[in-house]
Amino acid sequence: MILTPEQLHEKKQNHSLRVAFVGMSNVGKSFRAREMAKFDKFFQVSVDDLIAEGMQLKNMSALANWMGYPYEENFEEHVKEYLQHEKKFTTNIDLSLNKNIVLDTTGSVVYLPSEAQEFVKNNFLVINLELPAAMKDKMIDHFFAHPKPVVWGESFDLQEGEDKKEALRRCYPDLLAWREEKYREMADVSVNFFEDTSWVGYREFWRRLEGSLSEEA
Repeated sequence: MILTPEQLHEKKQNHSLRVAFVGMSNVGKSFRAREMAKFDKFFQVSVDDLIAEGMQLKNMSALANWMGYPYEENFEEHVKEYLQHEKKFTTNIDLSLNKNIVLDTTGSVVYLPSEAQEFVKNNFLVINLELPAAMKDKMIDHFFAHPKPVVWGESFDLQEGEDKKEALRRCYPDLLAWREEKYREMADVSVNFFEDTSWVGYREFWRRLEGSLSEEA
């Protein structure tokens, strides 16, 4: 649902703006969604939190532990269950609310069935939070230090005699590259909200978003 900067401002003022963030885990989707809820009273839908709550898991760490890794026996079964919950909470949103809405999708939104992705694309301004090249090594290190549930799709392969954790680290850049392409395809606009390796401030966030929408118009 592409918008002009003028339409963005108008919808925000009359409480009918619906924004969805897509991008890798740890790229800043939840951070931006919390800012919008705090400073502009957006109704925040955080899909990962809803999945954890729906599965009666305490937090994101517990959800990651439950999901496991792609070399573990029950991983594919857990992925299937996870994506079922994700589809439910991504599409079960009351669009009749007289409120601005921000949808904080999971990093695996691009693995959802096409009808779920179309629901997001048709009802939200979809913003891909670009991952700068300078951040990729940091992102990989952060994933291993603070695991989140990750759907790997076809991006993981364990070679004969290879250490499992080393295989994860080898394959993670391929996962990033595949997903980055899919996020761009799904999004109405892709924006870099980093300055060097830090997130830009809230006003600069809106300025960059409006600038990118001007370029798309």
